[in-house]
Amino acid sequence: MVKGRPGFYLEAWKFGVYISIPVFASFYFSDPETIKKQADYWKFIEYPENPNTNVKQKIQVIAKEKEKQKEQRLAYQLQLQELN
Repeated sequence: MVKGRPGFYLEAWKFGVYISIPVFASFYFSDPETIKKQADYWKFIEYPENPNTNVKQKIQVIAKEKEKQKEQRLAYQLQLQELN
């Protein structure tokens, strides 16, 4: 480690570099175009293909099943009431 005034200058320069690199990087990467270019280049965001192309049909089938279960529950409740 350097002592004296040259050591102070060295430490000040290292501190300046330590502070300035994140500041400059923040300014550079805060630009939306730069973010888009970096994300496209490094492929940060890759969405998988959607295998569920018939989601609407599946939802309709589930809704019909629930309605059928509801009707069966009501019929069962009526049968229980008749037994009492």
